[in-house]
Amino acid sequence: IDILVNNAGVLDTGLAPIDKFDDVEIQKLISINQVGTMQCIRAALEYMQEGSSIVNVASVAGVNGGGGAAYVSTKSAIIGITKHTALLLADKYIRCNAICPGTIVTPMTMNMKPENLDMKMFGAMSKHADLKIKPCMAEDVADIIEFFASDNSKALTGQILVSDFGASL
Repeated sequence: IDILVNNAGVLDTGLAPIDKFDDVEIQKLISINQVGTMQCIRAALEYMQEGSSIVNVASVAGVNGGGGAAYVSTKSAIIGITKHTALLLADKYIRCNAICPGTIVTPMTMNMKPENLDMKMFGAMSKHADLKIKPCMAEDVADIIEFFASDNSKALTGQILVSDFGASL
C-alpha cells in the first residue's frame, strides 16, 4: 500500500453541545470517525514501505471546536492520531498528514435540517467563522489529498492543514 486516505466520517444530529450530546450517538461517531481511522492505519501499516503516505481527513471543527461535541471530539482525536502516527513512523519515511476542511458541500452537510440545529451552538460557531466566504467543494479537498499523497509533499509529516478559504481566520 503506497497511499492510505482515511475519509470516512459522520456528523452528530443538530450540533449538540457538550451539555446535550446523546450517549448512543457519540459511540457511533467515535466508532466511525476515530476508531475506524485507527483501524485502517493499523491494517495498512503491515503493507506500507518507505515513501508511503497516510492522509487523514479531520475537520476544522477539530481545530477550533466549532461543531457538535461528539463530532468535535472525534475530529480532534484524528489530529492527535495523525501526529502520533507521524512521530512513530518518521524514521521509516512513512508520512502521515491531515487535512481539516471547513464546511464541504456534500449530501451529508446539505441535508442538515435547521429545526434540528442547536441554535446556541450554531450562534457560537458563527462568531468564529466568516459565513460569507464560500464553502469548500469536494474537489478542493481532493486536490489537497492528492498533494499530501504525492511525492511533492515528501518532506511533510505530522502536518495539519485547514482548508476553508480562510473562513475560520
